Amino acid sequence: MVNLSFSDYEGTISGLETFSDGEAAFLLLKTSDGLEGWGEFGGKDVDITLELFHRRVAPVVHGKKINDPGALIELVIRFELNYKMMGVQLSKAIAGLDSAVWDTLGKRYQKSVCELISGKCLQPYPCYASSISRKISGEKLATKLNQLRVDHGIQAFKIKIGKRMGKDEDEWEGRTEEVVKGCRTTLGIDCLIGVDANGAYENVETAKNVASFLEEHKIWFFEEPFPWVDYDKYTALQKFLEEEKLDIFVAGGEQEFRLDIWKLMIIKNHNRPFLASQPDFGYCGGPTIAFTILKLSQQHGLTFMPHSPQGDLMPVMAWQMLCASNPGTCSHIELACVDDGIAQIKLDPKSGEYSTKYFQPAVQVKNGKFSLKHHDEKPIVGWGIQMNKQWLAASSQVIFSPDSDSATKRSAL
Repeated sequence: MVNLSFSDYEGTISGLETFSDGEAAFLLLKTSDGLEGWGEFGGKDVDITLELFHRRVAPVVHGKKINDPGALIELVIRFELNYKMMGVQLSKAIAGLDSAVWDTLGKRYQKSVCELISGKCLQPYPCYASSISRKISGEKLATKLNQLRVDHGIQAFKIKIGKRMGKDEDEWEGRTEEVVKGCRTTLGIDCLIGVDANGAYENVETAKNVASFLEEHKIWFFEEPFPWVDYDKYTALQKFLEEEKLDIFVAGGEQEFRLDIWKLMIIKNHNRPFLASQPDFGYCGGPTIAFTILKLSQQHGLTFMPHSPQGDLMPVMAWQMLCASNPGTCSHIELACVDDGIAQIKLDPKSGEYSTKYFQPAVQVKNGKFSLKHHDEKPIVGWGIQMNKQWLAASSQVIFSPDSDSATKRSAL
């Protein structure tokens, strides 16, 4: 992991409190010198994630210094009871801790996370509107995307193709062709359009045919064409695109939680599985590991394009991370602002603002660029958010106790 330490800070973790509504989960971290920081756990099955946090993360870090986020993560990974426990659920639990640590450090030094890790100031950053639904018709989807372009100046988009984990099937016959052709016709040639298959294809030849069709319609990237662990298939497809000189690339990595695998995939000079790294802050283990992937991607010529498709803290983390990056090495912030449903961002047609139920201030999109409201009027410290007191009051709260039965420090073996 990247070496980001703050040796002059002596504060230790004195309190850990989790809050959840069953859809999302947040962590309040308290320090011995009175600071408080907020972080978010990786999404989906957050009840399992929180159980792991209280049993396998909190007992390890309670009372420990937070001045070296990477060392704190290593402490959790190498904890005796986490032997044979490493996986995406534990990574999601670590992500809650790590993101809260960074918010706390920002408050300690009165800087944004972006400025802490790079010395750079936050600026509005280009975003792409991401549709997460496969139930919408091509015509209706194209209309929605075009309205976002008209209202908010968004010039980049991502749409779903194929059937999620569909073994070469489409959501309904002809849908992929319908949405790709419809969106390209409506949006015109100047807008960027990427596609996400969510592991829809099993056969490499099928994916090659799809990629050729996508390239004909000037599609930007082809995300997660195969189930996420089938990296040999990713490599075969990316190699085909390069050999045929097709102007489209493979993107992936949102479910990858193993930093050693990230290193192997990125450092390869040839036969890379994809040309755009897409870690998810929740699934990969938090901002420290995501920033490590960013630095590796920059060093080895890959585009960094983080996965942040929910209306929560993840787009804010992506914003701060991308503003900290070197120019020309990163792509857009993903913003789920197209569809109806849970965790979707509904931008006001006039102001471009959206007030999430989790925190203030509102997020906003102006001229196709994402930021927090009022970011240019007063300094942002940490992630720049204040949790919504009503949401916290309605949530399920668990306060970690180092004396509880779950806080086992050693195995009985």
